[in-house]
Amino acid sequence: MKKYTAMILGAIVIVGCGFAAHASAQSFEGAIDMQMTMRGKTMETHCYYQGNKIRIESNSGGRQSIIITDLGAKTMTQMMPERRMYMTMDMPDAKTLPQPATTTDKPVKTGKTETILGYVCDEWTITDSKRKATTDLWLAHGLTIMPPMSGGMQRNPNAQNYDAIYKEGGFPVRTIVKDSTGTEQTRMEVVKIDKKQLDASLFTPPADYQKMQMPPGMMHPGMQGGAPMEGQQSGH
Repeated sequence: MKKYTAMILGAIVIVGCGFAAHASAQSFEGAIDMQMTMRGKTMETHCYYQGNKIRIESNSGGRQSIIITDLGAKTMTQMMPERRMYMTMDMPDAKTLPQPATTTDKPVKTGKTETILGYVCDEWTITDSKRKATTDLWLAHGLTIMPPMSGGMQRNPNAQNYDAIYKEGGFPVRTIVKDSTGTEQTRMEVVKIDKKQLDASLFTPPADYQKMQMPPGMMHPGMQGGAPMEGQQSGH
């Protein structure tokens, strides 16, 4: 499920990085609920957006995870509600992240449209020429959201391949990944969109949470799907 989540977030990031720089006071503020499904297993994710801040809540195997990304401060914070603890680290420099191989794959607008949750959506298809896999995206017009980690993707050598989508704008409210036989492997669907003003407290750890120190050289737990080590806590 962790691998699947990364694939879906990757698809959202690819589309979103093109319009992330255009986020403004008119950008979406509110909550979006998503369902991610792979091999019959479904995980619900709740995302909250306010300015440059994103809060993502997920529950897998009965374990709750909350990650807050502050694109302005360039920090990521993972909260552990069951332990009433949190950990914060700087976001990695995009230059240090591994980049995908250069490809010539480009998205194709199919001409099909569908209304999803009140938004008119255009269907796009992206073909992976190496794996012969396809990703179908339904982009909602008028829904401008800055997705998690969008800034890092601006250095993606394949970013220019997606100029057509960037110019269209929008947000992927449905993403389906199929293998070379056309069999659906993974699916992400937005099931609820709630535009509303959010309380700033959503984007900071509660006052009674204890801060933990990140062990030197350790990746952020939210990036590797792991959990902080026992005893690695500060005296705060």
